[in-house]
Amino acid sequence: MKKRILVADNDGPVRKMVGRVLESENYDVQLVQVDGGEFASAIAKTPDLVLLDVDLSCTQGRNALETIDAMTSSVPVIVIAASPKVASAVAHARVSALLEKPLDVVQLLGMISNLLKDSDPACDHPDKNGRAITA
Repeated sequence: MKKRILVADNDGPVRKMVGRVLESENYDVQLVQVDGGEFASAIAKTPDLVLLDVDLSCTQGRNALETIDAMTSSVPVIVIAASPKVASAVAHARVSALLEKPLDVVQLLGMISNLLKDSDPACDHPDKNGRAITA
């Protein structure tokens, strides 16, 4: 069964690019704007992982983190940010990982793989990028 990843970013081209990369890795991807009303309903469907762009110049990203915390406690959250100052701004939230822009796709995929690994024995032996080694 494909793992479901919610990509929440207000930058449409970035959101679509990340979505295409994840789909090419065989993930089921849902794309939403952080400031759109569809974000809360997407979280309510309990994705397996959330990629969330947090922009410190607006409150939507911080509100989105609060929504995630309130609705689900077990979903890993990777915060994507353009500023290193985001780490301190989201320190109160339940964030699994933080990535700064520009995105390093290999690093992103490694983080996702590590956060989503399941009982597959191959996942116990990741390669140097964090991906599961399969036969």
